[in-house]
Amino acid sequence: MIKPQRIGHLIIGVRNLERSKAFYHGVLGLDITLELKEPPMVLFASSSRDHHEIGCLELGENAEAPRPGQIGVHHIAFRMANEQDLIEAYQRLQAAKVPV
Repeated sequence: MIKPQRIGHLIIGVRNLERSKAFYHGVLGLDITLELKEPPMVLFASSSRDHHEIGCLELGENAEAPRPGQIGVHHIAFRMANEQDLIEAYQRLQAAKVPV
């Protein structure tokens, strides 16, 4: 049986890399570890433990939105150091008008 220790990374298809960078780097504070022109992709990490944990692959503004009932990623969760950090993160997301 294969028994992974933890998830290494997740790649997400996005319409616009600049908007994704604004959210993952600007709002969440993840480090940008690599930007690629071809394929258009940005990799993000929350610590130096891994080269990246999340990647955003640009599919273009006309990429179809997921529909209800489709399979795929439903959400991503981040572990915070403590409850106060969680409260502050929630407040920052609210201030940035990110739906939570």
